[in-house]
Amino acid sequence: GSAALKKMTVANLVANAGGGKIGQVFQKFKTDSFNTTSTSYTEISSFRQALTPSASNSKIMIWLNLGVGMAAAGTYWIKLTRLVGSTHTNIAFNTIDGNEDAAWGSGMRGTNPNYELQSVSLTFLDAPATTAEVTYYVVVRCDSSTLYIGQIGANASRATTSQMTLMEVLA
Repeated sequence: GSAALKKMTVANLVANAGGGKIGQVFQKFKTDSFNTTSTSYTEISSFRQALTPSASNSKIMIWLNLGVGMAAAGTYWIKLTRLVGSTHTNIAFNTIDGNEDAAWGSGMRGTNPNYELQSVSLTFLDAPATTAEVTYYVVVRCDSSTLYIGQIGANASRATTSQMTLMEVLA
């Protein structure tokens, strides 16, 4: 009767479900700190994560969480970059800040950098359209002062962690 029809319909829907299934998951967990005074983009050391998609129509979900501090008030810029072969591509960026094309741009404002921390997060669904290895990494720069990743301001005894998680979403 109708109960069997409902069961069959649900079973068919489940059996024929298409995309959105998770293929692979990788995580890079950064427990040490990185700092730079560079006004040019510099890669955060020891913070790359690679994944080889199983199909060219797979998408890669990227979750980034960074602990960011500054030695003094200033502005920092962060970019998420995809590397395939020898091609580096800036991804997940805004188009309104001129030539920065940054995923985030934020200023540290305050009077005591020893206690200041920003938790910066980004979630992005990338479509690299390849079955070659894809590596994701983050580059940063600051306009002045010292930028810290994984450390609260200028106080090295007050540390935090950063993480990048990659998840292959099958088509």
